Amino acid sequence: MMPVTPDIIIRPLGRDDAEIVAEFLNPTFTSIAYNLPMNEALAREFIFEPGPLTLFPVRWQRHMHLGAWRARQLVGFLDAATGLDSDRQTSPDYEPVGLLRFLALPERADLIEPVGIALIQAAERFWLDVGTRHIQAFHLSTGYPTFQAGAGVLPNEWVAHFRLLTMTGYVLRQRYQRFVRQLGQMI
Repeated sequence: MMPVTPDIIIRPLGRDDAEIVAEFLNPTFTSIAYNLPMNEALAREFIFEPGPLTLFPVRWQRHMHLGAWRARQLVGFLDAATGLDSDRQTSPDYEPVGLLRFLALPERADLIEPVGIALIQAAERFWLDVGTRHIQAFHLSTGYPTFQAGAGVLPNEWVAHFRLLTMTGYVLRQRYQRFVRQLGQMI
């Protein structure tokens, strides 16, 4: 008899999920320098508010918070948005950028790739549905204030994130590890 491998299910998360998201993210936050622990109140404020706090000005338009679930456990998280980051404050509202604000991958090595790819594909469907084609991941202006001293950049030691982002078509664009990607054909 073959063992059953639980499916990975991606679903949107909301304010009611702040506690479980904080519990999932907290080990990640406390394992890296320049971070503060994540709790439910901070998750609500920095992740689930319509205009989440950032160190630099951002004109937010839409948000999508995605959780990857396996056997009823949260095993991955992605925070996606659209808007105008600090570099594009003077751009017209109809030219928003897709923003991958944060990506938390599972600790289990065998789940990193399937969970990460499923989360990124779901986020890319969101960006395509709202008409955004230019994506920035871990941009300096859109990070969580409690992560990496508010810079929002990808830590050097996150090798799995680097590999996953480059494997899914993202290109390292700046020395502080901002990734970018073009989705589909521009109309």
